[in-house]
Amino acid sequence: FFSSRRRHTRCSRDWSSDVCSSDLFPGAERLDISNDCGNLACSAHGLFVAADNNCHQLDLATGATRKVFSVPPRADGSTGAWAYVAVEGDFLVGSSSAGNQFSDSVFAFDLRSGELKWRYASPAIRNATLAIHAGRVFLVEHRGQKSAPRVLTIAEALKEKALGKPKPAPPTGPYIRTVVALDLATGREIWARDHDLTLCGNWTSSLCLSAKNGVVLLAGVYNAYGPAKGDENLRRALALSATDGSALWNEAIGNRVRPVLVGDRIIGRPRAHDLRTGAPATRAGPKGVIPWSIPANGACGQMSASAGMLFYRDGYTLMRDALTGGTLMNFTGIRPGCLINIIPAGGVIVQVEASSGCQCYHAVQSTVAFVPQGAE
Repeated sequence: FFSSRRRHTRCSRDWSSDVCSSDLFPGAERLDISNDCGNLACSAHGLFVAADNNCHQLDLATGATRKVFSVPPRADGSTGAWAYVAVEGDFLVGSSSAGNQFSDSVFAFDLRSGELKWRYASPAIRNATLAIHAGRVFLVEHRGQKSAPRVLTIAEALKEKALGKPKPAPPTGPYIRTVVALDLATGREIWARDHDLTLCGNWTSSLCLSAKNGVVLLAGVYNAYGPAKGDENLRRALALSATDGSALWNEAIGNRVRPVLVGDRIIGRPRAHDLRTGAPATRAGPKGVIPWSIPANGACGQMSASAGMLFYRDGYTLMRDALTGGTLMNFTGIRPGCLINIIPAGGVIVQVEASSGCQCYHAVQSTVAFVPQGAE
């Protein structure tokens, strides 16, 4: 029920230039992006690009720079690079990098006035745990609990990556961190609770946070590529109340990749669970109700989702029904990238080219837009 339209595209700032944003905005790169935060955000206020210690607000129609925001200085006057970036309503939210995958503060600017509204300092915030939901900013930080590995500098992380050092295994004992909720408008702490995050993702490589429908979910980001790691069925998720931070459930979900939240479900491949209770999801089978499941494979890509569909790499581009898990389309000849480059929005599915340069053979290397059949 979808048809495709292909087109080669270029990365540009003014939507016509041949110069890529990495040239125009040095310092916009991200290392090991699957376990960190992105550097782009978009809203009616514009496209926001984080690079070095600044965030550039670009006009959506022309690509011209409208304003440049800078990371607020620390108490000693120093500044970190701009890490997390998000736009919610009239607020631009960012964080100041303290090293690889971590920040030492989160802050918000008022986009109407351009003024800094608030800044929240922290010993160590994991970037992948920053999320905004229902007027609150959620994060996970280290408040002095033991068993916290040292935060690496970017240079140290690059050296480890070049040496091919394996990522640390999740801890088997208690692994306590503080989950915090801040008021988006003021930065005031609404609640802070300590929770045991054992097997919900490693502190320095895989822990992430998502929030939806009054639930804050903590789980790990994993890679399904290659042979089994051996810990798949042990991987857990912890769900908290967004209202007060109390635990709703903590269950082994066995996710092979980063979970996505679709309706009231958490889908982690191969299984799905109820977001509020953790109960395994089911679907209609030929002889009655059966557990909801989809194949656990899918190579190195992560999943994205719309209100009713799942998108990911299974050799090639694959689309599934989020309700039943059934295959809707397998678009051969092209594959998604190694993270997420299938974006559903406004009834259209856009897959930006991300396989060029890969050693795997794929015949079609272009940007593809999938539109409903019959759509103009």
